[in-house]
Order: sequence, then C-alpha cells, then structure tokens
Amino acid sequence: MTKITHTETPKITSTGFIPDENTLQNDSRFRRMQARRQAKREQSIDLLMLLSALESWSFAADHRLPESLATRLDAAVATLRAEVLEGGE
Repeated sequence: MTKITHTETPKITSTGFIPDENTLQNDSRFRRMQARRQAKREQSIDLLMLLSALESWSFAADHRLPESLATRLDAAVATLRAEVLEGGE
C-alpha cells in the first residue's frame, strides 16, 4: 500500500482517493514525528560521543573509573547504541 501525502492541488489517485484537509493534518503529524525522531537520534549520538570521550580520557590520563561507574557507563552506551541503530530503520 502506498503512503498518501498532502498535495496542494487535489488529485484523484488510481484508487479514487481524493486528498483533503485530513490528509494535510496527517502529513503534518508525520513530518513532526519524523523531526522528533531525528532530533532524538542526534541527541543520542551526541551523548554517545560524550561518553566515549569520557572513557577515552580516563584511559589516556591513566585514571581508573570506579567499577560501578564503568558498569553504568557501559550500560548507557549499549542503550544509546541500540536507540541510534533502531532510529536508522
């Protein structure tokens, strides 16, 4: 089934569907949803980069992170990684 989007001039599709104001509203909602997903994905990537930099700094400066913090850091990275990969679909 093809996605129906808003068109400025109403056209009858091959199925006989005539786009109307509801089509415009649905298209607008879809675009806002896509923008929110993209913003969330960008924020997740920024957080991944920040956590990676923190971990790299700790190894480069020969400072060991406490075990509990390192465990939480690994869990956060795994969660963010899954979120970023899921957003790519």
